[in-house]
Amino acid sequence: MRLPQLGAAACGTHIGNGIVHVAVSADQRPYTPGLATSLAFLLPLGLGGLGSIARHPQGGTRQAAVGAAVGLATGLASFVGLRLRAARGR
Repeated sequence: MRLPQLGAAACGTHIGNGIVHVAVSADQRPYTPGLATSLAFLLPLGLGGLGSIARHPQGGTRQAAVGAAVGLATGLASFVGLRLRAARGR
């Protein structure tokens, strides 16, 4: 494992994307395909990957936490950016 933070960032992005899909589905009420995708794939893969990185000798809890924070921030920031862009009518 050369760059555990990079892998953890990818996992954090999956988690952030999954959270966004769940939140959008909760807001819009009807079923959306993103809800099933996030519950079946994104959240389990993201959480499982972070757990694997945290347990790995070259990874660790700190590496997983830093990477996850970067990934979550990136995933959620892109969602906020898209919402702001849509609000401006672009």
